[in-house]
Amino acid sequence: MRVFVCAFEGFNVAVPMPSVASLANISDLGRGIGTQRSAMAREKKSGNIYVSLPLLFGFTQENLRHGIILKNPESADDAADDTVASTAANTAASAAENKIILLSSEIVSSIEIQEEEIRPIPNALRATKFYKLFSGIICTGAAGGAGIILILNPQRLAPRAVRKLGSDKNTDS
Repeated sequence: MRVFVCAFEGFNVAVPMPSVASLANISDLGRGIGTQRSAMAREKKSGNIYVSLPLLFGFTQENLRHGIILKNPESADDAADDTVASTAANTAASAAENKIILLSSEIVSSIEIQEEEIRPIPNALRATKFYKLFSGIICTGAAGGAGIILILNPQRLAPRAVRKLGSDKNTDS
């Protein structure tokens, strides 16, 4: 499985390419994107839901650089070959409305992960509020925790974001 890897202090998050519609620079997503104070916010005009990965993990979002626009859940099984479109036209079309957009500090690479390398989430992480958003973990043995890769499960993230923001008034204009 091919994934985009987003680096955080002490660990990495892998976003499966088949779930990604396109990538964008934060500046291409519009003014004010990334200024939210909570991990999830809905933009009223477009209906897009922005999920700040740094805020979700308790970091600041000073260095936001990329937006990962997720496919709608029903199209997430499409081939990964046409996954990434980085032109402004494709970004604008992909971010048009009712999308879930992950905000990240930086996508450091794209790598191939073998299914047999992925392990279940350890019980120690089940105490965190976000463990259910991941389908597995890989430990590569690198020093300082940088060898930990958490595999994001967008199919679990999407319903949670919609449910959370549908029931509260956490929206941006």
